[in-house]
Formats: sequence, structure tokens, C-alpha cells
Amino acid sequence: MNKRNGFTLIELLSVIVVLVIILAIAIPTISNLVNNSRISAFRSNAKMVLRAVKYRKLKDENFDPLLVTKENMNEQLGLDSSNYNLVKIELKDDDYMLVLNGINEWNGLFACGTIRNIKVTEDLDECVTDDMGPTISLVGGKRVAAFLGEPYEDAGVSAFDVKGVDLSDKVQITGEVDENVEGVYTLTYTVKDNNNNEATVIREVQVVKRTSEYSHTGDYQTFKSTATGKYKIELWGASGGKGRKNGSLVNPGGAGAYTTGIIKLDKDEVLYIYVGGAGFDSPSNKIGGDGGFNGGAKGGNDKDDDEGSGGGGGATDVRLVDGPWNDVNSLRSRIMVAAGGAGSTYGSVGGAGGTLSSDPISYSAGATQTTGYAFGIGQPGTNHGYTPSSGAGGGYYGGYSKHNGTSAGSQSATGGSSFISGYTGCDAIDETGEHTGQSIHYSTKVFESSTTIDGKFSMPSIDGNSTMIGNFGAGFARITFVRLGDEPAIDIIGEKVISIKQGDVYKDQGATAFDAEDGDLTDKIIVTSNVNPHIIGEYNVVYSVIDSDSNVTTVSRKVFVNPTVTDSILGAIASDGFLDGNYDILINQETYNIELININGDTIYKQEDGSTVYLGDDVSDERILVVKYNGDLTIESGVLVTPTTRKKGMIIYVSGTLTNNGTISMTARGAIAEGQNVYLWNNSDDTYEYIPAIGGAGGLAVKGQVNGINGEGGLNRATGGGGSGASMRSATKGGNGAAGTSYSGGTGGGGASSAADSPVTGKDGSINGGPGGNAVGRRTSSTMYVSSGGSGNPGGRDARPTAGANKTVTANAPSSADDGTGGLLVIYSKNIYNNGVIESRGSSSHFPVGYNTGVAASGGSSGGGSVNIFYINNYENSGTITAAGGVSGPCAVKGGNGGDGSVTIGYISGKDFIPLD
Repeated sequence: MNKRNGFTLIELLSVIVVLVIILAIAIPTISNLVNNSRISAFRSNAKMVLRAVKYRKLKDENFDPLLVTKENMNEQLGLDSSNYNLVKIELKDDDYMLVLNGINEWNGLFACGTIRNIKVTEDLDECVTDDMGPTISLVGGKRVAAFLGEPYEDAGVSAFDVKGVDLSDKVQITGEVDENVEGVYTLTYTVKDNNNNEATVIREVQVVKRTSEYSHTGDYQTFKSTATGKYKIELWGASGGKGRKNGSLVNPGGAGAYTTGIIKLDKDEVLYIYVGGAGFDSPSNKIGGDGGFNGGAKGGNDKDDDEGSGGGGGATDVRLVDGPWNDVNSLRSRIMVAAGGAGSTYGSVGGAGGTLSSDPISYSAGATQTTGYAFGIGQPGTNHGYTPSSGAGGGYYGGYSKHNGTSAGSQSATGGSSFISGYTGCDAIDETGEHTGQSIHYSTKVFESSTTIDGKFSMPSIDGNSTMIGNFGAGFARITFVRLGDEPAIDIIGEKVISIKQGDVYKDQGATAFDAEDGDLTDKIIVTSNVNPHIIGEYNVVYSVIDSDSNVTTVSRKVFVNPTVTDSILGAIASDGFLDGNYDILINQETYNIELININGDTIYKQEDGSTVYLGDDVSDERILVVKYNGDLTIESGVLVTPTTRKKGMIIYVSGTLTNNGTISMTARGAIAEGQNVYLWNNSDDTYEYIPAIGGAGGLAVKGQVNGINGEGGLNRATGGGGSGASMRSATKGGNGAAGTSYSGGTGGGGASSAADSPVTGKDGSINGGPGGNAVGRRTSSTMYVSSGGSGNPGGRDARPTAGANKTVTANAPSSADDGTGGLLVIYSKNIYNNGVIESRGSSSHFPVGYNTGVAASGGSSGGGSVNIFYINNYENSGTITAAGGVSGPCAVKGGNGGDGSVTIGYISGKDFIPLD
């Protein structure tokens, strides 16, 4: 059979014809699919716009959807308008109708209709009717400021008919603005399309004075705001006058300080401006210059020569209450103060007006936020032969003028201090004149963007065109209009103060925001929160919003995370709601500080992995360490499990089975902490299994050549007391041992050793598991009477006299006692098999090695801890469980042993603890 490769020409032509036919059919179909998808997406966008309109109207009944345009769509609805050329909303048959013209990806498409019957077309005529009016939008705000005496230039409007034809040049403006008269003026913008449909928009123009300036007049002046808005206030304090040297005016007075800040004022609000007068130069050889208006003090007279001093400069301030400058109620109403400088003397310049405080100079202290010569008044200079002191400057507190009482040295006074309500570091007063420790004035008037500058440094010049180093001469004040408007209002949803339990999930309820001009601004709120529900404390959720006039409102909600309230510590630990971390839990009016560690799965501690397993962080004495094993725990032989450092107890909580072949220890891990009842378990009759706050009593030392007294043993889960120190010779007495606490066995008292004719007493062991008692010893001409300290955290220091004769020493050598006290140990497990050691022993005191044991006395040992074992099903013990107190080492007289702590073992039946016999 013949074989053939490829196709004939006829066959190829046939294939091509078939493909052309297929493509001719497919391409329109594919094109239609793409276009249909584009139309469907544009329809969905149009419905989204109408849904946004209805949602905004639902939240804000004052919202007018007919005012929505392409230009303000993002602001009004929060939607992007970059893909639309025309956005038009009409009210038809009590429903909102949308006309939307797309550009970019929607180029050539129009959508129109209500949300129920929206349609998409490429022919605008299918969407518009002759009664659809044009749209008109303001360029700039609906409420703007113009300045008195300055030409008003309107920002204009934009206008389009429903087909997108620009009608801006056809807009008619009615109304006018008189720039020479303060007040509110209304401009109305109207436009008509070719079908005589009309659209109107209104703008309010507030004519205000841009700047009000105040020079020194010797009396107060007034400022009245003509519009609600923000105003910048600037104040310059006055400088001090010159003093004389050998009859000639010499050193300049101290320069005045500068303060500034922005404050919100309501319409027709009145402020009283007191501009400080410059301190006067000494007018003649013997006469000091007068003080300047508003707190500047007179300079001292020279009784014998020709060195009259300069007067202090007055402060410049803003008040809410008028009256004479030194009227107490008027002074208390000051919300901003720029301090004045002090006068100069023959020997130095005057002190400058200060910020929060003024610098000391010569013999005079500076004024502060709470101290000075007087509130608002500087101290007069002291009259003196040859060297009178100068007058101090006025201020929030006036400066001092202190004379050293001699004719030598400079005697210049200090400037006053400045104040700005709300400025960090300022200390405001209440209406009675008492300081509050807060920066905000009792009126609640607060400045923002505020600053204060000392008269020694660069500050804005009064003419506003440059800078200068301090203000010399009279004071000055300037108030400048910044912007119109009230801040938007924020309403917190729910309570403004919320309390939750530690470990709870915190879900904020949010807030709403509304502005008189912009409407609903809820979606513009920025929320910042530092709430950490895992840590006890006070937190803030802060809500901030800014309107179109750049007015900012910030409010906050306080959230208190409180200790978890539960019926017992073990009950709390059983909860699955605790993640790793630090917690405070509240039980029966006691708060417990917990450090919690979760270990998931079965755990085996092997010797080859390390002979000691340290648990918990390295922070001592603050928290109860809780290690929660979510599974079985096995401790192999040769392994020691203990906290990293001293803890207020260790709780080993095992959800499965505990098998201990090693050692679980709280020996020498008792905490330095005040005791409290530790409620471990709550029984069905509402009684508690608890560790008492106070353990066994410490041994009370006895005078004479005797051994120390043992500490008392702990009963009913208590720790043991510390032993007293021993004493050598008849008139000598050791230190007392201390009682145990819930978190520590008691500490041992220090030993005491001395010759018969020289009685000494050892130091007592510290309370609350602190250091052991220090030892006291003595050296005669021939014998060294040595003693050792008691055990504790750390052990008390030894007394080892090594030189001299007839010399008593206390705690002059390192301790021979072991550090530590027995601690609180709790073990809870479903099943417990102990073949090893479970312990919380006290520590021992020892004889000072290397010394004559015949005249040596040792300190007391510390008390044992408290061991508490809870199980559910099975318990077997073939090992050792102990809370023995420390045993004091051999000496001629040895300290008392630490009292044994308690060991309590039992099982949980239902809700009750049943102790083993």
C-alpha cells in the first residue's frame, strides 16, 4: 500500500475555510460575553452607590442625597469616584434615582434608575429626561473665612448638566461680602440648563479680623471673638530695668519670656489681656526703679552710695476674669502667662523670665509652677548701703529677690515663671487657688501646639518678621485667627468607663461622629487602643476624627482590666482561659500575683537533658509560679525541678499523671514578701483549704550562755518559724528568730558572743522572709569571741573580730549561714506516684569555720516551708516528702533550729478536700 505524508492543497484550503467560519461565529460570541460581564459589573457598582446613599441617610437624617456629586462622592459616601464622569441623584416617586456615567474601565457606559430597576446603556438619552436638573458643587468649603480689610476672593463652583456639559460659566452669584465689616455673609450660586432646570448651592462667608495686637497700656484690654473657631495667642513678657554702678546705668535687666498656643473660642467669647510693663531703670543714684505693670517689683534703694537697682518687668497674661491686675480671682483665672524679667544691679544682669521655672541667680532662687515670691507677683528689692538687690519679675509665680546681708557680691533678682493651660509640666490651680498637679486650668480651657521660651533664648520677634534673643522693653500680645468651626462631635457607644476581668476578650463597641457641616463622619474615625486584657491595669481607647475644616476631635474610653474573680487558686488554674503570662486573680478579697506557664503534651525530664530543671522567669519575690502540664509529667531519677529564683510559691499542676523519681523542691526558695491567706481550694461548705498568712512563731532568744531557741512548727498548712541565735557568756543574748509567712519560713536570729563584762545582743531575723539576723562579736586582749549570722534571704553576716583589743564588731564578715528559707509548694495531679523527694526545707546556720569553737555562737536556722499535695484518683508514696526546718551547726552554743513546716496530703472528692490520715 502506498503511504502519503501531509495534506494536499485542496485539503488545506478546506481546513482554513472551516476555521474562518468557526472564528466568525465565535468572536462575536466571545465579545458579547466580555461586554455582558462589563455591563453586569457596572450595574453592580451603580447599585452599590444607591445602597451607600440609603445607608448614609439611615445614619444621618439630615443628609441630602441630591447634593452628592462626582466631586464630593468620596467625602459623602466613602466611595471612589475616579471611574465616573457624572454622578447625579434625583428623587423620583419617593425613591432615589441614579444617573452614572463611567470612564476608564467603564468608558461609554451609563447607568440609570432606582435600585430596583437599574439599567445600563451606551446611550445617555435612554437615561435622561427633560426634567433632570444640573448639578452644582462648591469649590472649597460651605463655610469659609475672609479677613477684615482684605479683598475676598471666592473659590468658585463647578456645574454640569445631566449629560455632562460644563455649565460653570453660566453660574449666577447673588449676595456680596463686605470685607470692611465683620459678620456672616451668604452667597447663593444658581445655574440653569437648556431645559430651564435649576440647581442652587449656598456658601457662608465669615469676615473676621485676622490679627488683634495689644501693647502695654497700664490696664487690661479685651478681645471678643466674632466667630467660633481656633485662635493663636502669642505673649511676650516685659524686661527688667537697669541698675546703677558708680552712678551710671549699666547692666541690662532680664529679658521677658515668650508663650504661644492655639485655643478654641466660641463666638462672642471675651478674653482679658494684661500686657506687662517694662521695669523702670533706677531714676537716680540712690533710688531703685519702679516695677513694671502686672507683677514687676520695685528695685532696692542704695542708702549710702550710688548703686540704685532696676525694677522687675511685668508678666503678660490672658485671663477669663477682669479686675485690677493683682485681684486674686482675676489672677487665678489666667490661662496663659509669659513671665517678666528681673531688674539688674551694679554687679550683674537681671534674671530672665522663665518657662516652667526661672533660673536662680546670685542669692535668689528661681520661680517654679508652685513656688515663688507670690502668685503673680515678684519680690521687691532689698534696700541696702552700696549693694541693694533688684526687683524680681512678674509671672505665674513672681521671682525672688534675696539679699545676702553684706556689701559684697551681685544681688540680682530672678524672673518669674510662665504658664500655659494644657502644657506638659505646668501645674494648674483650682478655683480656690489650690494646686491640682494637672496642667489644665480649672476652666478646662486648653491650648494645643503650645510652647514657651525662656528670655535667654531665641524667640519670634514682635513684628513677626524675624527672631530675637528675649524680649527687651514692654510686653506685647497678639491674637491671630486660625480657622473657623466647631470640632466634630464624637459619641462613644456604650459606657465611657468599662471594667473587664483579666483574661477576658475585649471587644470595643466603637463610637459615632457627626459634624454640623460634613454630616456623619463615623467612617472617618481613627481608633487607637493599648488595651491588654492579660495584664491588670488602666488602659485607653482613643477615638479621633478630623473634619473638612481640619478641626480635630479626640475622646477616649477608659478600660480597666481587673483581677480575675474565682473561688480558689486551683479552680482558676483549671480554667482553659489562661495563656502564658502574668495574671492577678481575686479570691475572697485577696489578690494573688500569678506567673503562668503552660506545657502541652506529655513531659519527661531526663538526667541526660540536665540534672536541674529551672522553672519560671528570673524575677524574684513578686509572683506565685504556676506550671500547668497539660498531659503527664515524669521526672526521672537524678533530676531536680525547682524555680529559677525565689518565688511566692510554686504550683505544679498536672492534668494527667505525675511520676516523680527525682526531686521537686522549694527548699531555699521562700520569697521576701508579706504574707497573706492563700486560698488553694474552696470546699462545698464554702470553707477553704488555705495557707495562713502567718506561720510558726520565731524562737525568742534567752540571755546567758545558752543555745538558741528553736522556731515553732507550722500547723494547718503553715510554714515554720526561724530559730533564735545562740549567746556566749551570761550577759549576752542572741537575736530573735522571725515568724514564718505564707510564702516563706521564718528567718534565723544572729548569734552573739562576748566576754562576761561586755554584754552584746545579736540582731533579730527579718520579718517577711528577709535577711537573717546579723551576728555580734567581741575581741578582748587575748580572745576572739566570734559568732555567725542567722539563715535568711540572704543569710545574716558573721562577726569575726580579728584585730585590736576590747573591740565589739557587728556583721563585719561574710555569712556562714546558708541562704534561703522554705517556700510554698503545691502539687495537684489526677494521679501521683512519688518514688523520689518532694521538699521545702529551711536552711541551716553554721559555726564560723577556722575559729575557736569554745567561745563561738552560731545563728538560728530558717523555718521549713509548706508542702500541699492534692490528687484525684490514685496516690502512692515510697519516697520522701518533707518541710523540715534548717538545723544549726555545732558550736560551743548553737543557734536554734528552724521550725518544721507543714505537709498536707489529700484527695478531691466531688468538691471537697479529704485529708489523708
